[in-house]
Amino acid sequence: MRILVCTNAYPPRFMGGAELVAHEQAKSLVTLGHEVLVFAGGIVGRGPRHSRTDEFYDGLPVVRVETTEEDYSPAYINFLHPEIEDHFRNVLKSFRPDVVHFHNIIGLSVRLPILAKRAGIRTVCTLHDFWGFCPQNTGVRRDGEACDASLPCASCVPRIHDGRGLHVPLRLRRDMVRFCFEHLDHLIAPSRYVAARYAAAELVGDDVSIIPNGVQKLDSQQSDRASMSRTRIAYIGYFGRHKGVATLLSAMAQVVTDFDIELVLAGEGPEQDNYRKQAEALGILGRVRFLGKVPHEDIASVYSEADIVCLPSVWDENQPVCLMEAMSAGRPVVASRKGGIPEIVEHGRNGFLFKAGDAQELATCLSILCGDKKLRVEMGNQGRDQVLRQTYEDQARFNLEVYGAPPRTWRIDPRVVVFGSLRFKPSSRDASMFADPRHRQKMFLPFPWRAEGVFCCDYAWLILPRWAGSLASLPFLKSPIPLRLRGFRRVSQLRRKGKML
Repeated sequence: MRILVCTNAYPPRFMGGAELVAHEQAKSLVTLGHEVLVFAGGIVGRGPRHSRTDEFYDGLPVVRVETTEEDYSPAYINFLHPEIEDHFRNVLKSFRPDVVHFHNIIGLSVRLPILAKRAGIRTVCTLHDFWGFCPQNTGVRRDGEACDASLPCASCVPRIHDGRGLHVPLRLRRDMVRFCFEHLDHLIAPSRYVAARYAAAELVGDDVSIIPNGVQKLDSQQSDRASMSRTRIAYIGYFGRHKGVATLLSAMAQVVTDFDIELVLAGEGPEQDNYRKQAEALGILGRVRFLGKVPHEDIASVYSEADIVCLPSVWDENQPVCLMEAMSAGRPVVASRKGGIPEIVEHGRNGFLFKAGDAQELATCLSILCGDKKLRVEMGNQGRDQVLRQTYEDQARFNLEVYGAPPRTWRIDPRVVVFGSLRFKPSSRDASMFADPRHRQKMFLPFPWRAEGVFCCDYAWLILPRWAGSLASLPFLKSPIPLRLRGFRRVSQLRRKGKML
């Protein structure tokens, strides 16, 4: 089988949990005798924006499209990039895959599954985070608190910049993502929690396959350290507010008075300077060590030198790779009771769970483990026995079963038809219907029509309604027709033109 793995980032340029899973899955599929090609974003651009680079990484062929920070930012249109779509079409034509397995695609284009499906290729997507319904991807508000859907998305992302001096309503992103999900034959979630969140957002039904992520077997032997009396707590991950490291530092300040401990922080991110300032203010900077970004091939040594691994996230994690790796290395874990974490961490058996953001409860959990070495060993062994039944090769085999299964029949109801920026002010009669009052530049909002086909051009997104299929025999409907808005001066003209098409 020829399998195209598509992800918005890929090692070695970026090594997050989703990227690691995508890479290990691709390697396992090759081991099982299949031909694999990776299509990925570049994250750290090493050439002109959206240019293509063909290379090999860890024995796998990779097609990278050079991307920039703007391509991924929720403040910009990070869900539609026609130049990346052109590269994807060329890869589909040259590689001719049987299946395209998508991972995170924000930063590339949500139209990629549409292009693959129209080419007659099976489409599968693994849901690693909340990009389908959250512009921030993490389900965390701008104030750092977990989103409970009580506030509108516009409170976090009030507007999206189109890169040409205009803004577009957030509604466009939602509708385009919904249309993307229409073209996915299968959906996979590593945790039941994430599947439930997507179902609540009405993007999926009850046909999501729950396939836990695999894990690499790590050495469980404790490394020899100069000071074996000092208990070492480790955090391995991204330095962002949603990861809750600030809570861990506050808890450390409470535990350090009773135990000889140190905290090791492995990773990088925008909050690193704030962590240093907080540790200094708490008087524990001498007990905190920053390792920086650790290459994945060296990450096993971080686990082997740790006694406890902590993940204090304030966002709803899916199935964190760092916890799986820690358990594989035989280390007890302490993690927040959020998202899919309780599905892999059983409180009191292979680790401890605490309320997210509660430094006092976290300090209590750490104190119990710091004072009981025997308990640390017992919990570490329990976790190791659990996760070693979930290898990456097992995960790949389950994925292959999904590839060959009948496509899902549950469908959503996309409702966007025409969207484009208006360079004139609508009449007062139509203003409430066609304009978004939040924006200085008046915008044309989507019609509530059922959509069948999507096309992009420089000035508008045109989506033909389903009933247009009956007119497909007409010559002017045999190919995509871009709608340019510069020639229109009245809303009524635009409405007539949309209906005529």
